[in-house]
Amino acid sequence: MMLKLVLEDGWEIPLNIRDDIGREISAVIPMVSRLEKWKEEIYFETELQLEVERLVNRVERGDFAYWPPGRALCLFYGISQPYTPVEIIGEALGSLDFLSDIESGTIVRLETYEDYNEVKEICEILRGLGYKAASRKDDEGVISIALNIYYGNERVGVDLFPEEYGIYVESDSLAKYERTVPERVAVRKMRKLIKDTSRNIRLDLNERDMLCLSACCKSLRELPELLNEFKRCIEVLKDYI
Repeated sequence: MMLKLVLEDGWEIPLNIRDDIGREISAVIPMVSRLEKWKEEIYFETELQLEVERLVNRVERGDFAYWPPGRALCLFYGISQPYTPVEIIGEALGSLDFLSDIESGTIVRLETYEDYNEVKEICEILRGLGYKAASRKDDEGVISIALNIYYGNERVGVDLFPEEYGIYVESDSLAKYERTVPERVAVRKMRKLIKDTSRNIRLDLNERDMLCLSACCKSLRELPELLNEFKRCIEVLKDYI
């Protein structure tokens, strides 16, 4: 089941929630709260009292979880781990880089999800290919399509931006890039791995000056193969990210 978080600055975070939990949450939304930030996690208290089945003390980037002691919903966007065990109930879709700028006290709203008409066709095509894809807006109202690409137990968020000239695709940040000599050496090796793996994917810098993968295709027809190339590139870079 798809839900979404909407932050007061306009950012939206699509959530793919376990169906059983999603139905329970849907009965009490929209839900408004103030989020707290701890390390690389945002969380907010709720009135939910969910039955927990499998508490875990390890999470992955993008995991959406329920924390029983505070009846809180938590989203992990980096490498930090929960304070005490949580129940993973879903995952966020797309890049989560912007969450590093969010401050405690920000108003957050949990609500139902619907595709934006502008990109509904692309979302449906991607779902037909097996991706859990969802549309969302950023803090400037720009609409993109969010999905995740997996390698093993890890996931990388990817956002697609339909433009007049084609579809621009960019991954979540892979690593900081501070231009030290060891980092320059690692970047050269990463570029070679990508070049040997894909014709279209580039090692790039995003607007936060972080390393990411990017590409652009001219039409929807080219998109499935482009995403497959992303998967292959992420796989060959697994020792770096």
